[in-house]
Amino acid sequence: MKYRMKSTHLLGIKALCIAAILFLTPIGATLFAQEVDWQKTLEEEILKPGSEEADIAFDIFEWVTKKIAYQTDRKHQVLSSDPDLPVAENTYITQTGVCIGYARLYEELCKAAGIPVIVVEGVARSSVDEEMENHAWNIIQINDRWLVVDPTWASGVVQSGTFTFRFQPKFFDLPLSQRKWSHYPYDPALQIRDHPLTYQEFIQKQEPSTDNPLLPYREIINNYPGMQDTSALQRSLDYKPGDPFLQQALADSYMQNAEKLIQPCLESFSKGPSQSKVEECSTVINKTEEWLLKSQSLYQSVLNSDSPQKTSTKINLSNLSQNLKTLDQMKQFKS
Repeated sequence: MKYRMKSTHLLGIKALCIAAILFLTPIGATLFAQEVDWQKTLEEEILKPGSEEADIAFDIFEWVTKKIAYQTDRKHQVLSSDPDLPVAENTYITQTGVCIGYARLYEELCKAAGIPVIVVEGVARSSVDEEMENHAWNIIQINDRWLVVDPTWASGVVQSGTFTFRFQPKFFDLPLSQRKWSHYPYDPALQIRDHPLTYQEFIQKQEPSTDNPLLPYREIINNYPGMQDTSALQRSLDYKPGDPFLQQALADSYMQNAEKLIQPCLESFSKGPSQSKVEECSTVINKTEEWLLKSQSLYQSVLNSDSPQKTSTKINLSNLSQNLKTLDQMKQFKS
């Protein structure tokens, strides 16, 4: 006997579907409205008549480094920022920021100038004390060549907790010889080398083994969609296995992909789908379930680690369980 879902169950699905629309978005995902006119800013404050693309990229770099003060007081940074604005806007308006603010601001202005640009997130090693911390910088494409630029390190120095402006142009177009032990991108393709370093090799300052996977980085970065792309994050995790930050980011990405994929079917099922629509959604439901299970496994790994994100991870796992229950009900539905 085939199970036919009654109208009361359909209402239950509708309620769960509405909840799933909310739950599938991981904690911390936010939609922002843009406030700054980047094209106007570029034209009025930066562009010089007759400048070539390389000169424009450098002028933006110099402008950002001389305008933005590095914020050493993180508490003040939070209090002075508008939570409803993206990082780049906050950095521009407050004229202060940390590395991600510099990188995002540089990104927006390069995009306004038509210069291909990527924000790179990773780990940086100080040349002073060898300490490593999370960091963000940029790569840009000029005349079919990718250049590494670090507007944060170019802006000045921090001594005894105080930032002092000191423009250092050497951090524009950093050659591999100067950055291979100081800048480690989470995505190995953004190292801009055929055989990227593994994380362990970077830590120990060892040259990459020829056994390391050969990455067609030119092909990858020429079509690079950003750090939230699952393929970029999976590459990162392959090179830095067990990293809870990357596991969390990849799990979030699977959740977001699942939300986009299942959305049309959720809407159809909430209204009472035809048999053809049920069959059409069958493949979508299976793929969504596959992504959610991958996400669940990654979140569980984060929960078992020393990650400070355990509270949000627990919430995401709870929401994810509800999503899987919704998919089970959709699987059982017969029109």
